[in-house]
Amino acid sequence: MRKHYIFAYDISDDDRQAALRKVLQAYATGCQDSLYECYLNDGDYKEIVHHLQRILTASDCCVAFLRPDARQLLGSARDLQYQPFIVC
Repeated sequence: MRKHYIFAYDISDDDRQAALRKVLQAYATGCQDSLYECYLNDGDYKEIVHHLQRILTASDCCVAFLRPDARQLLGSARDLQYQPFIVC
């Protein structure tokens, strides 16, 4: 069963930031700047934690991740609706 996680990071080193971004983008269902939303099974979660331990070796890195309770989430997304058009 997949669980909902939110990852946020503040990393000053560009190489580590890029490495972490690449890992999170592989699992993300949505993102905005340094915030990633993921739905992970236990194996995916363990794999991300393994990558985090390898990437985050300096004290100038900060990564936070949490599992929000569905009752704490506000709003809901709707599918985009638009009228079809033709460009000639």
